This record gives sequence, structure tokens and C-alpha cells, in this order.
Amino acid sequence: MNEAIEDLLAEFIERREAGEELSVEGFAAEHPETGEELREALTAFGRIDRMFPESSPIADAPERIGSYRVEADLGRGGMGRVLRVTHPDHPERAFALKQLHPALAALPRARERFRREGELLARLDHPGVVKILAVEKEATPPYLVMDLVDGSSLAEILRKARRRRSTGMEIDEALELPGDGPTHQRAARIALELARAVSALHLQGLLHRDLKPANVVLREDGRPVLIDFGLAVHDESATLTASGDLLGTPHYMSPEQARGERADRRTDVYGLGVVLYEMLTLKSPHPGQDALEVLRHIQRRPVPSVRRSNAGVPRTLGFVVGKALSFRRKRRYGNAEELGSDLEASLAGRAPQARAPGLLDRLEDQLRFHSKRSAAIAILLLFVSLAPWLTDSSSGVKTALRAEALREATLAWVAEDATELEVATRRLRELDASAARIDFFEAQLRDELPGMTGDAAVDSLARGLRAAKEDDTAAAVEAFGLAAEQSPDWALPVLLLGRAARDAGDDDRAQRELTAAARLLPESAALALELAELHLDHDRLDDAKREVERVLDENAEDWRLWSTLAQARAKNGEPQAALEAVVEAMRLVSVPQTKLLNLYAATVDRLGDHEKARTMFREMLAEQPKSSVVQFNIAYSYDLECRLEEAREAYVRTLEIDPESFRAIVALAHLAAGSNRAECEACRAALARTPDLLDPECAERRIIEAIELDRCETPWLAGFAESIANRVDRREAIARALRAVIEDAEVDERVVRVERALRRLEGR
Repeated sequence: MNEAIEDLLAEFIERREAGEELSVEGFAAEHPETGEELREALTAFGRIDRMFPESSPIADAPERIGSYRVEADLGRGGMGRVLRVTHPDHPERAFALKQLHPALAALPRARERFRREGELLARLDHPGVVKILAVEKEATPPYLVMDLVDGSSLAEILRKARRRRSTGMEIDEALELPGDGPTHQRAARIALELARAVSALHLQGLLHRDLKPANVVLREDGRPVLIDFGLAVHDESATLTASGDLLGTPHYMSPEQARGERADRRTDVYGLGVVLYEMLTLKSPHPGQDALEVLRHIQRRPVPSVRRSNAGVPRTLGFVVGKALSFRRKRRYGNAEELGSDLEASLAGRAPQARAPGLLDRLEDQLRFHSKRSAAIAILLLFVSLAPWLTDSSSGVKTALRAEALREATLAWVAEDATELEVATRRLRELDASAARIDFFEAQLRDELPGMTGDAAVDSLARGLRAAKEDDTAAAVEAFGLAAEQSPDWALPVLLLGRAARDAGDDDRAQRELTAAARLLPESAALALELAELHLDHDRLDDAKREVERVLDENAEDWRLWSTLAQARAKNGEPQAALEAVVEAMRLVSVPQTKLLNLYAATVDRLGDHEKARTMFREMLAEQPKSSVVQFNIAYSYDLECRLEEAREAYVRTLEIDPESFRAIVALAHLAAGSNRAECEACRAALARTPDLLDPECAERRIIEAIELDRCETPWLAGFAESIANRVDRREAIARALRAVIEDAEVDERVVRVERALRRLEGR
């Protein structure tokens, strides 16, 4: 039998024993280059399909193997079974005995690989690698004796988590990893320990070549241990497989393994990346129903971003996973030690070396992985982006890369993510050490105001920040406006101009500038949130919802987005949809917040469960007795239930906490004008029981108070005041208050609204 067929027979048995559903025909189809030879060899090799029934072990375990007494069958590994044994010299201690599969023991090269595993591991002494105590290569079949690692298989932990996930549980709930902190931190710690263990292998000149969850056991203290090294080899030795043969478990193979190429240390880095990816997403990065489909995917497609499947993974950790799983070896970490260093940095909140793929990397991927038409479009876009600099192609590419790094720094600044800002700033420094904008961002990292740099846009920004710090909003608007003119393609000056305009009370301009900034940074969740909140302040509810929903898919773990969406839905008369959004927000925060609890209770209230809502409000008020918002919601809950006397008392208590509570003042005006008695039988009954609730003088006083407080900035207030004036027949005084709002004012939307209300009140 030639060596290639022998290796394939060994692979078939190993994969079957590892639990993979694999038929003779399916396996032969994966290797069409062998023709009928492989199929005939499988058939001649003792009708393999009947040799391995799924419900029984390989063979009944004997009472003894050599000097060891067999106590239990612990399961199957890729090359055989593992038994729990004791030795007469150490009766108090249990060991693990790994015995080569009898069918594989008949293959010389399989015996050689098994022997090599034992001898290689015997040289290692690392807490993350199982300790080999004896190698019995001449036994029939051969076996290894090693420390018994008590703990749970990472593969089994992931299987249980996937089952829970299939019932609707979230990843953090479904996956039970040891340790403290969010699930992504626990997964990163396990990956870090594994990287250190693999690094110990690499320092000995060894490669693992088959890293996967089934080869990892988590001790009771949560530390991972590598327990299977069936494919380990010296990285300088010739491979024991014929050219083009595949060794490894398909779902965990690197692209070079799937192509039958020689492995190196970066192959093990890829395997670690796959294990980390599965812990973070509970998915394989390589989809497929059978091994052939998986291998094709590995050979032809890059791994999708880990954050696409789990948006809760921090961007910096996503960069680490992406670098470990790069399709091209040249882009990966050079060894496991480098990967471990970046994982350690990510866990410590420092900036890792890994970062998002650059412009040229993305173009390279576009050319390799997409259709010719898509590639042509990518080249065209690159040409267009570089057109101004094509007189010097080298400087043109560098300019494009610098622009991309500036964009990443701006995104990090907007998100207030110091770690990512450090990464992007470092990248900017590498591309152009003299760039003035680097000084700006580095000053921000030090929490300092930037100095003058000689760059017009940066210096204008610096002046604007100083003016804002001194509460000189007019000067800030002027400086940021100048910076935006000097650098119209940089989102940061436009964003700061929008914020300054809002501080100056010019919300119309604020909306225009923030919208422009969002067009320049469409992926920024922080900017979308800021713009949505501005829309909410002006009751542009559909705009607010649209702004949140635009970025929600890519930022589904951001509770602030769900909270803002819930507010927009609630104000838009969609209580059930609002409840769903606020529940999602509450699920995502580690500690319940009063703001969310209040929103949840208010939504429950609008759905009709008033008693439950008021109970929650009272509990919150007991903890925060000065919260006028919670007190108002208690009043509004009574109002919704048409318990008008209790509502009035609660609204008055709201004003005792906050005398300028606009909503409470308006609500009291509405209640004193008869509430909804024209169309509500319950309101009419409440007013009949308590006639003094109907109080025209109070209604007039409260609505005038609201007008003077708000100056009719709230779009509906002028029309509401007109309605109150007509209902209580107090038109003259209310008209005077409205007229005072627009006297000497420039004509704008607010003036037009008030003028219309006045014309109707005065019969003009």
C-alpha cells in the first residue's frame, strides 16, 4: 500500500473516531485524485463501516494494560481511546492511558506518528500541556501514559452552549466559561493561556497542527490544558505525509492545510484563532454540511468578522481574531507568542498591535475573493481615490492610507474609545510622523487641549475647544465653522460645529451639521445616537427611529441605542414595540439603571398595567426622592387611569421637586381645563365627583406659565395653548402671552406657529 493511501486510511479512522459522520463514499469523494484505489483500500480493510458502531467503544477494555489497571473508559481521541488507569506503585493516583486504535496500529506510519507524539510531549513541562509519563511504543497496540486532567472538554462546553443558543438564549447566557467578567473576556483569557502553551511548543521547535476544542480540557480552576498531539511534528523536519495530503480536522484547518501545503507556526496561530472565534460566536468560521464543502470554503473564502456574529465583541479584540484568522499567512501573527501578547493587551485595556485591514489589504481581498466585476469596481474606486496623487503613485497610496487612519482615529474619538484611538493614532504616526492631526489626537489621549500646530484646520479646532471650555459658544461656533471650511472632508470639525451650535441654542443648525457628520461617518453608533437624541428633543420621532435603526444591526449590543429606540417608539404611540426595545436595553446593562427602569415602567403603564407601573415608580422614588421625572410618571399613570384627583396631587408634588417641570405645568393646565371630558366617560365621572378639578383660572395661569417658560420652542405648545384658551374661555390673557413670545423676534417656524394660533384666537 502506498504511503498516501495509508495516510488517508489513518485520516478516515481518526475522523470517524473523533465523532465526525463520514461514509466511505463521502470520504473517497474528497480525494478524487486517488481514483478507485482509496475506495478499494477502504473496502478491503475489513469493512470499516461495520468495525465502528456508534453505540459501543472500539473494543471491550481489558482489566489490565501492561502494569496498569483499567478503571474506566474516558472516551475516544482522534487516534484511539483514552482510559482511566492506576498503577500498583501509585494506587492513590489515577492516570490517563491513550491507546492507539487497533486498526491504526497496523499502519506503520500511524504507529510512527503515535510514537512521535509521546516522545515530543515527554520533552515538555508546561502547565498548559498534558504531561507524558511513559511511552510504550512496542506494546500491541502502543500506548501513552499521561497525567489525568480533571475538568470539562471545551468541545462539550461549546456543544451545550449551542443547544442553549438554539432555544433563544443569548451567547453570554448560553456559554458557561469559568472566570469573571463578560464572556468575551473569559474566552480571551482561555485563548491567552492556550497561546502560551502553544508558544512553549514553538520554543521547542514543535508544531501542533490540530488545535481544536476537542483537544482542550478546562481544569476545575478554569485553566485550559492541551491533551492531544497526534499531529505534532518538529517544524524543521520533513512532513510525514506525501505532498498534497491533508492532516487535521476539517473545520479547524488553516487555508494552507486545506491546500495540502506545509504547515508552520502561523498554522497553529490560525487554529487558536478558530477556537477563539467559536468561543465568541458559538459558530464555526467555516460553514458546511460535509468535510468537502468545509475544505472548499477554507480554500476559497476568508473568515467573516467575528463582530458580525457577536456585536458585543470589542473592536480591538475583533482585530486580534481577524489577524489570527487572516487568509494569507503573511498577515497573521508570526507565532503564538505574538498572538498571546495582543490578547494580553486587549484584556488589560491596552491597544493591541492588530488593527483593521488597510486599504491595500482590502483591495487585495476584493481581487481574490470576489467576482471580476466586483474586483473591477474596487480597482476603479481605488483609482478614483488616488487620482489626485497619481503623479507619484507611492505618495498617493500613502496619502490614501493616511486618510483611512485619520478616519479610524475620528471614529474612535467620537466613540470615546481611548484604546482604539491609541491604535489609530499610532498608525497615523507610522504613516506620517509630522502630521498635525496626530498632535491633536495625542493631546486628547492626554486629556489636554491641543497646542497650535501650524495646520489651519487643527488650529481652528484648538481655538474652538478653548472657547467651548470657557463657555463662549459664539466663538466656538465660529472656530469650528472655520475648521469645517478648511477641511470639509474631515468629520470631526463638522461634528464639533454641530455640538457647538446646539450649545448655542441653534438646534436647526445643529441638526444640519450633525447630519452632515453622520454622512461622513455612517458607521458611528455614537454619532447616530447623538443625532437621534436631538430628533427626540424636537419630537421628530420617525427621524429618531431611522437614525438608530440605521446602525443597530452592527451595534446590537449597545444598550443606549435600544433605550433611545424605546423612547422614540413610546412617544410615537408604539408601546409594545417600545417595551421590546427597553427589555433588550435592560438585558444588555450589567446593573439596572434608573433611566431604563423608569422607561420600562412608563411603557408598562401605557400598556395598561398601571398598578405594576406605579409600584415600580414608587420603589424608584424611594431610592431617588428628588427625581421629578419619576414623580411625574406616577402622576401621569393616575392620569391615564382617569384618577384625576390623585393625578393632580402627584403633578403638584412634581412641581415641588422641580418648579420648572414643563410637562407637569402643561398637564395641570390640561387637567384644570377638564382633561378629556369631551370624549371620556371616566373623566366626566371624576369631574362630577370632584367639581373643583375644573378650574379655568388655574388652567389659564398654568398655560401662561408654560408659554413663558418654553417660549413656544416646543412645536405643539402654541396650538395646545389655543385649545386651552377656547375650552376655558380665557382667550385674551393667553393671547397676550403668545404675542409676547414673538414681539421683536425674527420670523422663523416658531413665530409662524404662534402667529397662526393668535389669528384663530383673535378671529383674524
